[in-house]
Amino acid sequence: MEPIAKTVISHDWIILLYTGMLLAITLTKVLDTQRLNDFLKLLFNNKYVLLYGKEEHLINPFNTVFLSIHLIAVATFLWLLIDYNDITHIYQIEASFINLLLLVILFSSCKIALQKIVANIFNIDAAVDQYLFKKISYGNWSGLLLACVNLFIIYSFPLTKSFLFLIIIITIIIHAIGWFSIFKMHQNILSPYLFYFILYLCALEIAPYLLAFKLIAGGIH
Repeated sequence: MEPIAKTVISHDWIILLYTGMLLAITLTKVLDTQRLNDFLKLLFNNKYVLLYGKEEHLINPFNTVFLSIHLIAVATFLWLLIDYNDITHIYQIEASFINLLLLVILFSSCKIALQKIVANIFNIDAAVDQYLFKKISYGNWSGLLLACVNLFIIYSFPLTKSFLFLIIIITIIIHAIGWFSIFKMHQNILSPYLFYFILYLCALEIAPYLLAFKLIAGGIH
């Protein structure tokens, strides 16, 4: 009987990438320990968004670090989904990941640009900037959690439909907490436009997760 060759895909590049992310978090902790501590407690209280939301620009070193981690985590998760569906054998692993990362960056940038354009049209730039800061902050928190989940998938737990569904549900819950917090803080402004706010959430926030699950889950065993 002839031995059957088995292709083993190395994930060493992911370890290097995530080591760099860990170093970035460590540097952030050294430079601004209090802010990092407040950020890590974001899901349990509003101190972070209340303290930093009004005085900070949307793009700053702290947000840049965790937004980068968020985007990398999402791209890695998508790559893992494709990898488990045996599609990556037609690509170089790094190139496939880079393509996904660029796609995630493009999608996120388009969403932010669209929101900024609408804000400029209706002359509500300041309010939208605060909204984006809060939304991105909760997204970055979920991205940090997703980064941990990615490593867990690679080295400990096989990806299944049930596990994928659980990840999506947890992600939606985290974002829902953020949306509820945002609505509560801006209730007077948003109440007259509640229908449009819900429509926006369904169309641009929740739908992408459900669409991703529908398109990809069919190939996961």
